[in-house]
Amino acid sequence: MMNSDTSYELFKQLPNAVLSYYPDAAHGSFFQYPELFTHEANFFLNQF
Repeated sequence: MMNSDTSYELFKQLPNAVLSYYPDAAHGSFFQYPELFTHEANFFLNQF
């Protein structure tokens, strides 16, 4: 986990990167937004 500014800078430099921000979430974003996280994780995993 990185702060938002660092994450955004890394995102801009990686081709085909996807950056997800979860509103008002900290390190436990996948617990706070389990449906959204699961959807995004499955989308990523199904690409391979």
